[in-house]
Amino acid sequence: MWLDPDRDFHGRQALSIELLYSDQGDDAVQALAPRVSALLDKNVRVLIRVDKRPGQTIPVAGDFAAKRDYAGFIGGLAAHPVLGQAQGFIIGNEPNLSGENTDGSGGHTAAWYMRVHSGAGADTDQADNAWFQLRQAGYGGDVLIAAAAPWSDTTDGTLDWYPTPDGASGTMHWLRYAATLYWLAFNASLMPHADVKGVIHTYSNVLRCNAQQLSAADEPTFTDALRDPTWNNCQSGIRVYEELRQQMDSQAHGGRVPHYVTEWNSMVGRSSDDLNDQAWPCNNYPAGLLRSAVNYLAPQDNLLGFGVFVDKDPDGATPFWRASAAKGHVNGTNLTDPQRQTLALWDAEMDQIFEQGWS
Repeated sequence: MWLDPDRDFHGRQALSIELLYSDQGDDAVQALAPRVSALLDKNVRVLIRVDKRPGQTIPVAGDFAAKRDYAGFIGGLAAHPVLGQAQGFIIGNEPNLSGENTDGSGGHTAAWYMRVHSGAGADTDQADNAWFQLRQAGYGGDVLIAAAAPWSDTTDGTLDWYPTPDGASGTMHWLRYAATLYWLAFNASLMPHADVKGVIHTYSNVLRCNAQQLSAADEPTFTDALRDPTWNNCQSGIRVYEELRQQMDSQAHGGRVPHYVTEWNSMVGRSSDDLNDQAWPCNNYPAGLLRSAVNYLAPQDNLLGFGVFVDKDPDGATPFWRASAAKGHVNGTNLTDPQRQTLALWDAEMDQIFEQGWS
């Protein structure tokens, strides 16, 4: 996310995920436009995630006036001379989390999220959804379904049946929620099937590797070692990606869902937002993990792009802060020398990925 436009891409295609809050209105649009323009000038594909505000990713359930305003704001971006050139818009973020629904109780139900996204189950409010507003304004890019937060039991799915992941004995809340999103997308939303695309978040579980004396740099290669017996033997690391994809694809009427991975890093298992927490990438990133993750994801079917939840601070004042501040924070963070060295290692590996290529 938030790719540094001054990074050397070695002539290769790059991807950046940007963030916009609809409640901040035109001021936020004008603030983001120069950054997106700089990325587009470098031939970077840009996805723009649109949240209502920090802590409230989409309007709270039942607030139809706010839903209309949110959808209208997103639709208005289609006409913007810069932001309207984005490859796609991500509608909200991890809606199954209570932390993304602080005006309500628990996470957003899949039904409400898809009503906001693309009119699933709508009646008199059929036009008041993000997909319709963007298409009505002539936007032809991707209108992406937000990622279900892995490993959260806050919000469940509502279907009668879910496929059991290979090697597991059952499903879990986050998988059932993802399946329900895509059942609604294919069976109840206003979108044609060809428009159904989404994003996935997955993380490498470095802490669990360390606890089991496994090579953390090889985390993506472990087929079974990171299964959690308390989660029906479902995956607790990067391979939750396959389980989420299975749930998405199971609803696609025999097809496959095109998707982006828009968040990945080594941040799994943190207990606080303190930089001393060992789960932060500035503390726990192991040499070689990025290449292992790329090697794992490169051959995956229907993967449109891969975004890493780490990059440089363009002003150079506090390098690599995005790897170290709590998710969503936009203020610089002072790092210790060892933390800077850890992230400098990651940074060198990112340059190697661009130089050597995706696979």
